Amino acid sequence: MAMKRQVYLNEYNLPADNNAIFFPYASGLLQAYTQQFGVINYNYEFKPIIFVRDTVEQIVKQYDNPNIIGFSTVLWNYNLSLAVAKRLKENFPKCKIIFGGPQVELNSKIFFIEHPYIDVCVYGEGEKVFHKLLIDNVYNGIPYHKILFEKDDNTDLDEFPSPYTTGIFNELIKLHSNVKFKGLVEYNRNCPFHCAYCFWGQPELGTKVKYHSQQYIKEEIEWLGENKIEYVFGTDANFGMFKRDLDTAKRYVEVKNKYGYPKIFRVCYGKEDNTNIFETASILDNADLAKIVTLSVQSQNKKVLDSVGRKNISKESFTKLQKKYSDAGISTYTEIILGLPNETRQSFLDGLEETLRSVGSNRIFIYQCQVYKNTRLDSEEFRLKYGLITKTRPMSEPHSAVRTKDMIGEFEEIIIGTNTLTVEEWKECAVVSWLVQLLHSFKAGYNTIKWLVSTYNISYMDIYLYLTHSELLLIKVLWNIAEQITQGLPENQVRPMFGTIYYEPEEILYLNICHSPTDFYTKLLGRLQVFINTHKLPYKGHIFSTDLVKMLNLDKKQILLKEETEDWTSFAIKTIIYGGKSK
Repeated sequence: MAMKRQVYLNEYNLPADNNAIFFPYASGLLQAYTQQFGVINYNYEFKPIIFVRDTVEQIVKQYDNPNIIGFSTVLWNYNLSLAVAKRLKENFPKCKIIFGGPQVELNSKIFFIEHPYIDVCVYGEGEKVFHKLLIDNVYNGIPYHKILFEKDDNTDLDEFPSPYTTGIFNELIKLHSNVKFKGLVEYNRNCPFHCAYCFWGQPELGTKVKYHSQQYIKEEIEWLGENKIEYVFGTDANFGMFKRDLDTAKRYVEVKNKYGYPKIFRVCYGKEDNTNIFETASILDNADLAKIVTLSVQSQNKKVLDSVGRKNISKESFTKLQKKYSDAGISTYTEIILGLPNETRQSFLDGLEETLRSVGSNRIFIYQCQVYKNTRLDSEEFRLKYGLITKTRPMSEPHSAVRTKDMIGEFEEIIIGTNTLTVEEWKECAVVSWLVQLLHSFKAGYNTIKWLVSTYNISYMDIYLYLTHSELLLIKVLWNIAEQITQGLPENQVRPMFGTIYYEPEEILYLNICHSPTDFYTKLLGRLQVFINTHKLPYKGHIFSTDLVKMLNLDKKQILLKEETEDWTSFAIKTIIYGGKSK
């Protein structure tokens, strides 16, 4: 029997705290599907999936006479994938290199001119196309310099076996005993919505949602529990929107009760006012699996939403939902995006004001608008129509390990201005956004600001804009970060005291407050006294000296404190990653 052809799959994922890394799920699906077929097993041997981010030299050392090399490319591993592919083609010129994943551009005219060492690209779903390529490689040879896209309307995802239950990931666990694996799962595929900024919303991928059976899901969750996988992320675009998701949530609870794992099941909840979503979220919340629910708006301005093809639930429904979740003791967070087309400085600040007044004590997360490949936002039409001003900056992925100097850097494109929002206005909105997340979402000033708004009948933005232009040291830090971003520098920060992973600006500032709470609240008190005096707000001395101080002390008491036996790195991980946005 002739020697089998060697297949190497690559999917470099981000290491986080304690060497926690997601399973290479996309590559696992490719291998699990193709290994169903006898002709594949007869002709090919799959080598262990290469998933640990490293230098090009260290990755290439793992290869021995490859025949087929596949790369699952995403924003955080694209340049590394290109560099490894180029080196492998130089070392093994007869090998065939296949690129897939979200970074593959469907209509690129120059990709193969820039990257001639790549033989073929696959856009969209890859399992069946990859299988056909392996067959063609045996009998006819694979296409050369082609971008392949085959739309599949079959809605039964069970034809794609699980890399968990087929044992593919068991091998990785044995080979990488030092890795704390995190799970990725997909229970349905595609999204019925078409938001211009979102990869899920590409019309080419279709709107027909595809599903796995409950038996498939049951077996996969059982595997996750039995193998003690602590953290699982669900990749469904709209979890909870479908009746079947109730059964999935219940199954996670049963498995956690049985094994103690998974401990966290993080999902992207649906975008509708849906009773089923509430019931699903309640099940996960009661089991301490997912403690926070997404109620996203992205913008409160209809003109902005129309420009990106998004429709929010009514504002009345949004407020009722906030109350419904709060009454049930379930926390929510509301997402807003800075930099969307047609957003102005005033509409963005008005949207923040409206959101702050409607969410109560629930969190607000504000993201800077990224431009993803293949989205409508990335099209020349959108860029010209809305005058998008963008900046490419090094990626500093939140809560992931810092890249060493000998590693390949990755980059992301963000919007820092449009024909309705100047770059200077963007910087101001960015500082306001970080402040809102620090003082409201992290509760570092929640009670104080709420009391000021209520007592003096002023707006939230009155206070936040004042602080944004104040002389507080943390404000100068934020303005400096905003300026650096417009110059192409990263947003997220590293502080050696808190470890060697990236934290977002508001997270670093919160940790600094935890380190020196008295200093922060003393300075904030002074700034707020100046605010009251400057704005000539009526107050009696005893009201200012007692009630305001009382509110600041209340906020101060809610700041988390490090235990004596705890180091600051462990405290940061516990406070931010597992206590902040992890659930």
